[in-house]
Amino acid sequence: MEKPVSLFAVVDYLQFTTLSKFWILIFLIHTVTIMIKSVQTKEYAYFVEKLRKAREEAGLSQVKVAKKLKRPQSHISNIETGQQRVDVIELQRFAKMYGKEITYFVK
Repeated sequence: MEKPVSLFAVVDYLQFTTLSKFWILIFLIHTVTIMIKSVQTKEYAYFVEKLRKAREEAGLSQVKVAKKLKRPQSHISNIETGQQRVDVIELQRFAKMYGKEITYFVK
């Protein structure tokens, strides 16, 4: 297993100017913060995990689901990583597509 590399090491390796390194790090930290905040609660993390598992159990890829919903694949990825919230209507579509009851997705 490879040793994880820090963001600082990557930015330093790329040999940007000090000011550029600063802004790159600010951007990366902001992005990571958004991703961490997007899930927000244990309950929502549970929900998106169940959503992902249901898709996989249905034998569907993110690309196939996206095509059926007429959305880009990134939309499905953003939902499954908690970066984008799901409304009730969209949850109904997912449940039907995955052959699950809506109650499957909540504790």
